[in-house]
Amino acid sequence: MPPKGKGPKGTLKPSVLDPLCTFCGLPFKSKGITQHQKSCKSRPEAVASDARSRAFEEQVQQEGLLDPFIPVIGPSSAYTPLGYTHTQLQAGNVENSKYYLIAHICLCYPAYDANIAIFNENETINNTDNNNTEPHGEVHTDEGSSSPFEQAPQLNDIKVEYHPRSGRQPQFFSFDEYKSNFQDLDSVDIPVDPEPWKPFRSRLDFELAELILDTHMNKNQTNELISLIHRCILDPKSFTLKNEPDLSKIWENAANRATKFEKTTITVEYNDEDKPLEFVLDGFQLAMQLQEDSGETGKKKYVNFKRVVWHKAFYEILKSVEQYAETGYHLTTADIERWMFPIVLIASADYEEQCIIALIRGVNSKFPCPVCLIPGDQLANLSSDFPLRFSSDMEKIYKSTIGLNASETEETLKNVGLRDVENVFWKFPRTDIHRAISWDRLHAYHGGLFSDHIWEEVKSVAEELGKGVSKLIDTQVDALPTWSGLNHFTSIIKTGEFADGSKYEDMLKVLIFALHNIFTKEASPRGYQLLKLLQSYVELDMYASLKVHTETTIQKGREELLVFEKALHEYMPFNPAKSWSFPKAHTHKHMFDDIQRKGVTRNYNTKPNEKCHGAFKNSYKFRTNFKNVAPQILKFDHADLVATVIRDDIDYLDLSQAEASAEDSQIQVTRNIIGMAHVSLGSQCAPVAFSDLEDEHSADSAFKDFHKKIGRFFTRYLGRSVRFGPSDQINPFQLLRVNYESKDDWCVATDLLRANPKFHGKPRYDCIIVKIDEEKYIFACLLYIFGLQVLDKEYHMALILPMDLPPDLENRGRDNDLRFNRVKARHHSLSVFISVESIIRGGLLATDYGSQYSDEYLVMDMDSDM
Repeated sequence: MPPKGKGPKGTLKPSVLDPLCTFCGLPFKSKGITQHQKSCKSRPEAVASDARSRAFEEQVQQEGLLDPFIPVIGPSSAYTPLGYTHTQLQAGNVENSKYYLIAHICLCYPAYDANIAIFNENETINNTDNNNTEPHGEVHTDEGSSSPFEQAPQLNDIKVEYHPRSGRQPQFFSFDEYKSNFQDLDSVDIPVDPEPWKPFRSRLDFELAELILDTHMNKNQTNELISLIHRCILDPKSFTLKNEPDLSKIWENAANRATKFEKTTITVEYNDEDKPLEFVLDGFQLAMQLQEDSGETGKKKYVNFKRVVWHKAFYEILKSVEQYAETGYHLTTADIERWMFPIVLIASADYEEQCIIALIRGVNSKFPCPVCLIPGDQLANLSSDFPLRFSSDMEKIYKSTIGLNASETEETLKNVGLRDVENVFWKFPRTDIHRAISWDRLHAYHGGLFSDHIWEEVKSVAEELGKGVSKLIDTQVDALPTWSGLNHFTSIIKTGEFADGSKYEDMLKVLIFALHNIFTKEASPRGYQLLKLLQSYVELDMYASLKVHTETTIQKGREELLVFEKALHEYMPFNPAKSWSFPKAHTHKHMFDDIQRKGVTRNYNTKPNEKCHGAFKNSYKFRTNFKNVAPQILKFDHADLVATVIRDDIDYLDLSQAEASAEDSQIQVTRNIIGMAHVSLGSQCAPVAFSDLEDEHSADSAFKDFHKKIGRFFTRYLGRSVRFGPSDQINPFQLLRVNYESKDDWCVATDLLRANPKFHGKPRYDCIIVKIDEEKYIFACLLYIFGLQVLDKEYHMALILPMDLPPDLENRGRDNDLRFNRVKARHHSLSVFISVESIIRGGLLATDYGSQYSDEYLVMDMDSDM
């Protein structure tokens, strides 16, 4: 065989420098000819076939028949004479042509992989191989078998060469005989499977599974559908729906269960022309689409016009109670007479919407805050107090411009940042819209101060430190431990903007633990000061997230606001080009005032309302025909509201019936759990012997002499000798559910803690807080969870690695500046056993990347309890 990379077979010429192979006669390099000749010797038939093919090709080349040929792209590799098409050759339309058509056929039926040669009748065929010992057309077959041809190949004969590993010899067939090998696929009698739906147990099972797959149902939806089907089987009369039109008609009849949509038309004057505008009311929701005029966009008059439209439309919601806002409404409930005055207490909106509600001029005005009259160049000043806005004052200023010319009106209103538009809320004497406007945590913090400013500064510092820094940050973020309910990030520096503010909320919780060893005081003074600012911001966000506030927490929050201001002003000189005089750097000045007047921030956070957008998008994507979509979306949105009302009533009915049934039968319903109410176990594994467990963890000194250590533990605990043998078994678990009373809202919270060597493909061993005595608590790492029988009693235990050693002194300055809590773990050989009941709750600990030792960790403040 010729060496690889030398071109097509037959193109090599003997050379005095290259010795010839004894078997195939081809030149070969001296270095590899010995191995090559061994290969040829073991394959005499293949060598002979190659020799015949080369002889034929050399004859074609000698007669000059290949030079005028060009390749034709088609179902086979072929050559045609210049100036002729493949079709012409097949039809025999080439006159005076003397050619060979050499093609390669690769067919899937039958299993041939053949080289085909079609010969011109005027050409002779070399009937001998290189040794002139065998006829060219002879077929090598087993003794006693006959060849398809007794004579040499004829015109249009087809030669079939099989794959060398098949061990089959080449064969020649006439064209008609070769075609007869192909069966008509349409006539093939394919056997019919009487149960093609297997492994599904029935055809109906498969068709239902196919529907679930086609409609992209998730796990809960699938379980609910299957449950409903089983209920239909048990009580077939309860299912009366016939088809989709029947269902639609029932929804129409149910529409009265909730306030229907109502289309309203208002008229607004613009450019001396009355413009009628339609909008839709659904309860207290206002949906209106105002077509933008590209020629007017941005003009002051058009900006004011859009605000007039909003306030006139909103008046349609309020006008039904306008009279009672002035006079009050007499109401008797539970024999108590009440005199009620409707007011707007809370206005939940982001900053841009607040500007429309309060009718102020916004970011670039002299006084951009909708709550107070702070100058635009003082927005980073959090320690000073400025006069508050009041609706009565703003109304007086607006009315004072009546009778003034346009320039005087503009100057008067600009001095307090007002628009030349009458505010609808002035019609309600007991409503002060500037007091109702509430600080919005979602847009002011996660989707504002952090995402648009602090986070951008972090990326800027990372870029200053060089290319490798971004990759290191992403690596360290990915290595941080996972936690239930917390987004885990594998990459953050090069990530795009998040549409979901909760992503930024989770990012700020973990970011500082991936940066502290990179943004050091020595490597980047700017970055180090930025970490101080970031840490103060995280503290403020923690206070903003509390579900219950006390006088103490509010006071500490106000103090932290001043710490943030100090850190911000210390950071400003590092990046003088960056301006921090923007509204969202100021609005949290009013956060704790709002908490005192209206309660915790979740009462007026826009986050719940933002989730409504997802329902609208899903209705548009999955339910509409993408034409005139507004009425369709409103129809489905109303149906969702009706379904919610009916579902709430059904749930209340079920609860009432269950309570009545329990009282009648005096049955107490309890949940089947493993463990106690405080700590329960889950993800139970197969029982394992002590010897197998110790062998499996032989590389971990924490598990050394496991059965002896647990025996000594129970000997001390029970006050009597307890021993376990290597063959004794325990019951492993991989999940703990720890219930505890939250210090935030005094309600029961649950931590899901895992000790799993392969949780979603990765090892996960969570950390915990353990009660040592009445006053001492420590952090520890869960290594193993198990249950075992001791003297006929089941005990639930955990093997833990305590983190109670004093940390090293090297990073004390950093810990003080960034307010880190650092702990140090024991050596694995010093692991201990505890009862799972001594676990207080879970704790999230991150490796201290700034420590030269791998046994130090930083406590991550994942919630307000930490």
